[in-house]
Amino acid sequence: MEMRKTQNFGQLCDLCTLIHMGKLSEALCFLKKCSKIQDPDNLAVYKTIKYYCQYLSGMSQSLGIALATTCTSEEVQNGQVRELVIEVLKILFAAGITPNTVTRLETPLMAAVSTHDELLTNLLLENGANPNLQDGQAEMNAFALAIILNEVTIIKQFLSYGARVNEPCCQNMTPLQLSMNKSVEVSKLLLQNGANIQQVLSIHTGNNVHLAQPPLIQAVESNNLYLASVLLEHGEDINQGYDVNHSYGSNQQSPVHLAVIHGRKEMVALLIQHGANLEKVNGLGETPLGLALHAGSNSDGDIAKMLLSAGCSRVKESKINLFQKSYPPLHISAFLGFDYHKEIIEWILDYELDQVNREALNTTDKTVPRLSECREFSNLDIQENRSNSRRKSAFINLKAADSSTPLFMAVMSGRMDIIKYIYDKGGDPYIECSQGNLIHAAVMAICSEEVLDFVLSFGLDIDHINDDGNTPLILAARNNNSSACQKLVCHGACLNMQDARFGETALSASVYFGCENNAQVLISHGADPDIPDSRNTTALYWSIFNCREKTLKLLLEAGVKLTQRDLVHYPRNIKVMRNPELRQMLNEYVTKPPSLQQACRIKVRTHLKHLSQGKSIEPFILQLAIPSKLKKFLLIE
Repeated sequence: MEMRKTQNFGQLCDLCTLIHMGKLSEALCFLKKCSKIQDPDNLAVYKTIKYYCQYLSGMSQSLGIALATTCTSEEVQNGQVRELVIEVLKILFAAGITPNTVTRLETPLMAAVSTHDELLTNLLLENGANPNLQDGQAEMNAFALAIILNEVTIIKQFLSYGARVNEPCCQNMTPLQLSMNKSVEVSKLLLQNGANIQQVLSIHTGNNVHLAQPPLIQAVESNNLYLASVLLEHGEDINQGYDVNHSYGSNQQSPVHLAVIHGRKEMVALLIQHGANLEKVNGLGETPLGLALHAGSNSDGDIAKMLLSAGCSRVKESKINLFQKSYPPLHISAFLGFDYHKEIIEWILDYELDQVNREALNTTDKTVPRLSECREFSNLDIQENRSNSRRKSAFINLKAADSSTPLFMAVMSGRMDIIKYIYDKGGDPYIECSQGNLIHAAVMAICSEEVLDFVLSFGLDIDHINDDGNTPLILAARNNNSSACQKLVCHGACLNMQDARFGETALSASVYFGCENNAQVLISHGADPDIPDSRNTTALYWSIFNCREKTLKLLLEAGVKLTQRDLVHYPRNIKVMRNPELRQMLNEYVTKPPSLQQACRIKVRTHLKHLSQGKSIEPFILQLAIPSKLKKFLLIE
C-alpha cells in the first residue's frame, strides 16, 4: 500500500524556504551541495510546482493570454523559470522525495495539472505520482481535475499510468459521469479505456452533484473552494446561469446566487474576488444582495455586508416573494426587520449620506472670497446646501415601483427601533403608495399599539383608500386584531366605507373572515350591519353561513334587518344550526315584536348613528346623562 505523507504547516525546511521565496537558482545550488537531501515536511515537490503555478498565473496576466496556453508561450519556453523547476524536481526525485504528498488542499500532481504543462505532469508520473490519489478536503484527484480542465493529452498520460476509470474521482462521481459536461473526445477516450456506460445510464440519485451541473456550479453547491478557485483561474464563466428547477419553469441561478443561498461566506468572498456580477438577477428576480437579506433570523448579515463592501448597488431592486414585487435593499431590510437588518440599513444610509457630504466638501471652494463677492458666494453656498439636503431626502425617501418608501416598509415590519431610526434620518411619513399610507402599513403588519400610535400622531387621512380600494379600518377588520380596530374607530375612522373590489364594509369583512372580536368592536360603535356587498350579502348573511354565533347574537341585539322571508332564502346552515337557543332566537326575532328595552336601544342607537355621520357613536353615548350601566347597554358590551 502506497505511503501518503501529509504536510505539517508548522515548520519549513531551508530548501522549502528558498523555493517558497522563488529563489530557484539558490535552491538548485543548495541541492547540488547536499550530500543527503532532507525534506522533513515533504513539501519541497509541492512548493516547487506551486511556485511554477504562481509564475504562470503572473505571466498569463502580463501577457494577456489564457492560463491554459501560458506554459507553451515563447516567453515561458525560453525563460529560465521552467527549466529551473524541472531541474529542481529531477534532483528531488533522484533523491527519493515522494510526489504523493497530501496537503489538505491539493496533491502535487493536481497542482501540476493546473499548469497545463504536459512535460511537468509526465515527469511526476514517471517518478511515481499517483493520478488516483485524492486530497481529503478537495474530495477529488488529479484525474478528475484533468477531466474538468479538458486536458485530453494529460488524461491520456494518466490512463497510461493506471488512472482508474470506474472509481469515484470527484466526490461521488466517476470519471465518465464527470466528463458529461466536457468534450465528446474526453468521454470517448474514457469509454475506449474501459469506462462503464451504465454509470451514466443509471446514475445514483444520492450524488452530491448532478450530471447537468457545470463544474463551477458543482463546486459552489458542494462548497469545494479549491475546485472553484482552479476553475476561475482557468477562465470558467463566473456569471454563468444554471436552472436549478427543470420541472417548474426557469429558475436560473448564478454561482454567486447559489453561494449566497447556501450561506457560504468563503465561497462568496472567492467569487467577489474573481469579479462576479453582483447586480445579476436570477430567474426569480432576485439579486445576490436581495437573497442575502432574506437569510432569516439565524443570519448575522455578514454576506450582505460583504456584498455591500464589494460595491454592489444599494438601489437595485430584488423580489420580496410575499408581495411578488421587487424592492431596493433599503426597503427589503426595513420590511424583514431582523436585528442584522438594522445594521444593514445603517450601513446603506450612512454610506449614501456620507457620499453626499464628501461630494459637497469636494465641490466647495476653499478660497476666501473678496468682500464684493461675499453675497454671491453665500447664495451659491445656500443653494448647494439645499441641493445636498434634497439628495439626502430623496435617498431616505427612495420610492420602489409601488411608490412605497423605506419608512412605509419599516412600519409594516413593526420594528419600532427601525421605524424611529429611518424617521430620524429624514423619512417622510406623509408619502403615500399604492398600498396606502402609514396607517395601512401599521394595520397590515398587525403591529404593536406603539407603532399604530406613532403613525396616527402625524394626522394622516385615517380613511385614505389605497389602490385596492381599502381603508385602514377595512384592512384591520380582516386581521384578528380588535385593538387596532378599536383605536382606528376611536380616532374617527368611518365605519361604513366599502372596499372597491367586493363592496365589503369593515363589519361584513370581519364576519366573513371570522374575526368576531373585530365585529364586536364595530357593532358596539355603531357600524351599519345592513349594507350589502357586491354579491348582495350582508354581515348577517355571513354570520349565519359561517356559523358565527357570537356575532349573530350581537347583530340581533343591534337591530339588524331580518324578516320571515329572509329566513327562507338564507343559507341552509340556519336549518341545521346546532344551537337550539339561537335557532329559537332567530325565529322569535322575525315572529315577535322586540321588547320595550330592546326597541328603545335600537331607536337611540339609530338616532346617534345619524348624528355621528358614519363614525363612532360611543362619544355621544358617553355624553348622555344616564347611568353607566345604561351606557354599557347602549354600547352592547
